Amino acid sequence: IVSASLFHGIEPILHCASDQFQLPQLKDHCRLSFTQLTCSQFSMYVGPTQLRYFIEEFKRSDLVQISAIASSIALITGTSHDVFLTKGLVERSKFAILTWQEIAEIDSGDKDMLEAESILTAGHRPACIEVCRTGGYSIQANIASTMCDSAMKPIHAARDEIQKQFEFNIAGSLAKRREFALLWSAGADKRTRFRAAARTLFVEITARVIELLTKSSAKGLS
Repeated sequence: IVSASLFHGIEPILHCASDQFQLPQLKDHCRLSFTQLTCSQFSMYVGPTQLRYFIEEFKRSDLVQISAIASSIALITGTSHDVFLTKGLVERSKFAILTWQEIAEIDSGDKDMLEAESILTAGHRPACIEVCRTGGYSIQANIASTMCDSAMKPIHAARDEIQKQFEFNIAGSLAKRREFALLWSAGADKRTRFRAAARTLFVEITARVIELLTKSSAKGLS
C-alpha cells in the first residue's frame, strides 16, 4: 500500500525516458525500489506491466523453488536489507555492482525475495544507482550489471521529474496519515469508521493484486 502510493505516476516517467532513448527493454528489466534511510530496509516496486513479465520469467526459470506467482508475491511484499547502502556504494553518478554472494553474506533476511531478484538478473551481478533521495527515502533503479551502460541515459534524463513526482507523492501520503491520525484520536465512533475504511482499502488492493496475478497466470497457460 505504501509503495503503491509513493510510486504513483513514477513508472510512466521512466518508461517515457526508455522510449525516448529507444530502449523499450528497460521497462521490463529496470526495477525501481525505495529504501528507508532510518533502517536501511528496501522494498521493490512492481507495476502491473512489469508484474506480467516477472511471472513469465519465473515460469521459464529452473531455479524457482516455489511457484511463479509465489515468487512474484515475495518480490512485491518482501523487504530486505539494502547492502549497497550499508557498504556506502549507492551513488547518483554511476551504478554500483555487487555479487549475490556479497549480498547474501550481509543480508540473510527474506530469502524468497532475494532468490526472485537473482532470477530476474539472469545470473548476472546486480547493480543499482540512486535516482533521487528525498523525504527519508533513497529511490533506486536496479538492473543486471550487463545493462548498466544502456540504462544510464534514460535514468539521468528522468531523474528530476521522478524526484518532483516522488516529493508530491510523499506530501499526499503524509496528509493521508495525518487525516487517519486525527480520525483515530477523535473518539471511538470515528475509530470504527477508520477501521472500516482501512479494511476496505486493504481488501480492494489485495483483490486487485490477485486479479492481476490470476490474469497473468491464465495467459501463460493458454
